[in-house]
Amino acid sequence: MSILGGPGQPAYPPEELRKRYKEPTRSRIYVDRCVLIADCCLSLRSQRTKTTGYYYQTEADYLLESSYYHFILDSELMRPHLIFCKDKYDKEEKEEKTLEGYILEVFDPTLPRYRIKKRLGDYVKYLDEEDYTWHEETDTEKLPILLFVCPRTSDLIYAKRRTRKLIADAWEYKDDDEERPRIRFTTVEKMQQHGVLSEAIWEQA
Repeated sequence: MSILGGPGQPAYPPEELRKRYKEPTRSRIYVDRCVLIADCCLSLRSQRTKTTGYYYQTEADYLLESSYYHFILDSELMRPHLIFCKDKYDKEEKEEKTLEGYILEVFDPTLPRYRIKKRLGDYVKYLDEEDYTWHEETDTEKLPILLFVCPRTSDLIYAKRRTRKLIADAWEYKDDDEERPRIRFTTVEKMQQHGVLSEAIWEQA
């Protein structure tokens, strides 16, 4: 996997993007979410240097059998909209090392609270029960950071409160706080204004 050259991440012609944006069979909510994810990808690409960068795959990417994150499909617990990792190129060892992994999902404004609760529970369950899969497939020591983008501040408050309870229940008998999941929340408005990589917009559960 290479993050510096960005293989598997084609640059689509502007006319194709305009056509997709105006697709009449898609809802406005779907289009807005796709644009938000696209903005995230552009932000990740803009942060590349000669030695560090972000490798990412959208849902359409990791559905392919040849994709790096295709193993996510082995679990029925989650289908994130974007998965990315921060990599660093080690000049001495001449290899790339993953520093951190991220899994991002955008909650649609029409998503009812019970569905949000179910989604959060599934993600926490995945990290609790299938953490070894992530470690083996990505060759990283830490669990990925979960990022949830909420449509409104009220949804963020609800999601944070619910997630804290889920974490407390799942990790009640575990002594090592280092293994507890790192789950963060923001709103669509904040991410649109400051970008996905802005640490200031994310609130820890």
